[in-house]
Amino acid sequence: MMHWAQPQEGTLTYVALGDSAGVGVGVDEPGQGYVGVIARRLAEVTGETVRVVNLSTYGAKAKNVLDAQLPKLAEVMAPDFATCVIGSNDVAWSPAFKADDFARDMTAIASKLSQGTVMGLVPNFLHWPYDRRANKANQAIL
Repeated sequence: MMHWAQPQEGTLTYVALGDSAGVGVGVDEPGQGYVGVIARRLAEVTGETVRVVNLSTYGAKAKNVLDAQLPKLAEVMAPDFATCVIGSNDVAWSPAFKADDFARDMTAIASKLSQGTVMGLVPNFLHWPYDRRANKANQAIL
C-alpha cells in the first residue's frame, strides 16, 4: 500500500477502488498489478501523465467500498478514469455468501460511480462452493 501512498502528480487522474488485487497483492511490485498496468497504458494512449489515487484496500468487500472508499472518492476532483474491482473477498471469505445482499451492495456502488467507470468481475475459483458464488456475484455485477 505504501507504493500507492506516495504523492503523485499528473494531468489525468485515475482512481482505483477495490480489494487486494488493486493494491497489488500477488505481484512482485505493486506497479505490476492491474492498477499500474492501466495507469501506464492510459499514459501511453493519451500522451499525458497519470496521477493514480488507489483507494483499494487489502481484504475489502463490497460493503467496504460503500462505507470507506466511496466517501474518499467524493474528495477526488472529477477523476478522468476509474475502476472498481471488488467481490473476491465477498465470495471467498463470507461464511454464507448472500447473492441478494451482494447485488444490493453492487447496485449501490454502481449508482455512486461516474458514468464510464470500469467494473471488474470476480474470477472463477474453479471449485465448489466458490464457483457458484462467483457466478452469482458476476450476475450481480453485470
